[in-house]
Amino acid sequence: MAKALPVKGKGDQQANTSSNDKASKSPELSAKTVVDKALNKRKAQRKEELFDKKAEDFYKNYIKAGLGCEGLVEPNPEADMSDGQWEDAMRKWKIRIVIWLKNPTSKAAPKAAENVTKKVEAVAKKVEASLLPLSLSDATTVGEVHEKFDHSSVILSVKLAGGEETFAICNTNRIWVKDHELMEGISHIKTKYQNKLRVYCRRIHVSGRVKYQVVYSHVGLAPNQVGGFKYSPMMSKFVVKCQVLEDLQQELKKYMSKAGEKWEVGSG
Repeated sequence: MAKALPVKGKGDQQANTSSNDKASKSPELSAKTVVDKALNKRKAQRKEELFDKKAEDFYKNYIKAGLGCEGLVEPNPEADMSDGQWEDAMRKWKIRIVIWLKNPTSKAAPKAAENVTKKVEAVAKKVEASLLPLSLSDATTVGEVHEKFDHSSVILSVKLAGGEETFAICNTNRIWVKDHELMEGISHIKTKYQNKLRVYCRRIHVSGRVKYQVVYSHVGLAPNQVGGFKYSPMMSKFVVKCQVLEDLQQELKKYMSKAGEKWEVGSG
């Protein structure tokens, strides 16, 4: 008589499933999957942004002209660049097209094209200088304490993606140190962190040298695998608290009053 084959019990099946899951979900593979998904999502968003820009009138008019702006470089959504660098590339690309449309020249006329290109470059540089990014990410932006403004705030020197220097006002209650809000005083940043901190800023349109307001900042955080930083639950709550617009506006008004600043023409 043939022997019956042993039947695996439920416990055996669960054990096999568990071991297979462990084998297929190594930490290295999981981390790589997370990074790949984040990068693919960023590329898809950038492709959509570029597609939307090409649906605007300035680009439609550029295509209708059928000539081409000499030296124009279209932003590449697949390129490895930070969010700030992508914003800069998109802005410069649009500026050059808009300026070129005012002086269209055929590539078949080299001398005229060269003259227009020089004019476009000169005007574009002036326009770009006035078009600062609307926000600066803590993933790419470092602020250095430049001077104390009053008992509760400091002015930071900030380098933009292109190397230009600008300034940001920072209330010290918007600084996070490793696992807590700054309590030690701003001198702690100078002695322990070389006077530097990561900052997330918003653009403010005031008349003086300060062009940004720090929304939140931090020192001592570990970087994550997608170019940012690891926020603890406590840090995440701190970031949410720092984004309350009413508080930002109130602090900005106090700064403007003490500094004697006014809104830039056309803003405020």
